[in-house]
Amino acid sequence: MLNIVLFLFFEIFVYGFLALYLTMVLPSEFGTRRKWYFPVTDSIAYCRRILFPKSKTEEITDSVVALNLNEDELKFEDADVKDERRRVLENAHDPRSPLIMKQMRKVYAGRGGSGKKLAVKDVTVAVEEGVIFGL
Repeated sequence: MLNIVLFLFFEIFVYGFLALYLTMVLPSEFGTRRKWYFPVTDSIAYCRRILFPKSKTEEITDSVVALNLNEDELKFEDADVKDERRRVLENAHDPRSPLIMKQMRKVYAGRGGSGKKLAVKDVTVAVEEGVIFGL
């Protein structure tokens, strides 16, 4: 009887880890599917972070991608987008605006060593009170 109880107790952990693994690997409606070998790659990445820690300046450099705008990024923008950026950056908007975004960016890490991917570049907008705003 003791062997049966011990086996049942051991099965709790085995099925728990199996359920967690399958939840991360199998496709679902929400989230992103991970590769079947993700425990190995995550372990290697964790060991690298522990053995070779980055300095604070390296972390800041890795997280920042060209905060200064260059003209190549701006050449396809509409005139109203440029006017809105100028209005917000010069503080010509209502200071009581409930929504003010200045130069918001989103950068994703590239897959397979392809480098960083800039998904959102320089969203600058101020929405005054009483205005319906959709993005």
